[in-house]
Amino acid sequence: MTQPWIEGRFEENVAITTVEQAINWARESSLWPMTFGVACCAIEMMAAGAGRFDLHDIVRDFLLTRLTREERTGLHRRAAEHWRASEPAEALHHLLAAEAWSEAGTLALDVLPGLADEDPVEALRLLSELTEPRVPPGIWPDLLFFRGTARERLGDAAGALEDYRSALAFEERRGADKGILALLHQRIAGIPLEAAEETLASHEKALRLFKEADDPEGEATAWLAWGAFHRRRGDLVQAREGVARAKKALGAAKSPKVEAAVEYHRALVDLEGGDLAAAASHFREAEQGAVLAGDAAGALAARLSQQYDLAWFDYWLSDYAGHRSTLGEAVRLLASFDRVLGSLVKAWADRPDLIVLTSDHGNLEEYGRRGHTLNPVPLLVIGPRPLRDAFVDGLTDLTGVAPAVLRTLNSSLPD
Repeated sequence: MTQPWIEGRFEENVAITTVEQAINWARESSLWPMTFGVACCAIEMMAAGAGRFDLHDIVRDFLLTRLTREERTGLHRRAAEHWRASEPAEALHHLLAAEAWSEAGTLALDVLPGLADEDPVEALRLLSELTEPRVPPGIWPDLLFFRGTARERLGDAAGALEDYRSALAFEERRGADKGILALLHQRIAGIPLEAAEETLASHEKALRLFKEADDPEGEATAWLAWGAFHRRRGDLVQAREGVARAKKALGAAKSPKVEAAVEYHRALVDLEGGDLAAAASHFREAEQGAVLAGDAAGALAARLSQQYDLAWFDYWLSDYAGHRSTLGEAVRLLASFDRVLGSLVKAWADRPDLIVLTSDHGNLEEYGRRGHTLNPVPLLVIGPRPLRDAFVDGLTDLTGVAPAVLRTLNSSLPD
């Protein structure tokens, strides 16, 4: 404290002033209330200030009610700019609060593809503010598609069907790419309808459009969906035909994900037909294919990293799931991340480089607690032993990670 109103100083941590001046200083200089306490009272005050009691929200609301609309908008815009690169979902919240509808709609195209599947409730909450008059016309059908996806995940078949059909009508009016139209027809066909003829017609439209778009993966998945429709109706002959057509459509195109899906659908047909041995065999092949599909992401990351001295991958979806306390989502995300990490390590082989994995705070390990934790976080350093030893030398906590990275880069880069 160097304010002129301080009358004297004892050592470095004791200042003499009046209570009124100290309180006024706290009010003008801090977004947080300055508390005073001794013994157990101070502990209670610290607990009240912790995230679990949401004092942050109370202080935020107290301040925001005293700001003008322009001041609030400006704060939210600055916050959005701060979070845009590292936490796009957080940035989207601030853009919506700032009523920056056009920017929010554009950013939503990056945030919603994963969120609509993993946390459909939150996706619908965000989408409720992005109405058609508020967003650029070109992105409205995309937002309808994501809203339909979220509704479908929540079991709202009628709402999802309405959104998919609206998106399809919009895309048809503006002459969209045939692949986009095929995808929307496929989504419509995937929703159970009372009229089987209408569902089958949507499947056939998707098949035709994927073929015209020269999209073998899309055509293969459309044939699998067509076969699944017949399998659910008990027509195993047509179901097998769908699997065979899917395999033929894929042809020489390499797609471990679709190849795994072909084996999975073949296993389901065998299971329905009572051939348990064949079903078990095809399920195993589908599982192996799924692992290969995960390998592709890790192998791609390993290949791209070779082009740079430092490649950074920021994975924030698990933190988002922890804040939402959605256990199923958390398990799926960790399983997906584990597959990619495993394939990355496998593709890394004997490269003379390091993979460093850590987190800036705890969160997901305490299910039910929506805030960050103070638990120790992991630090995995993968690579040649000499490089690993040099990296972790003297490293005891998170504050040492960045210096270790800089030290490693300086030692490995030419002068």
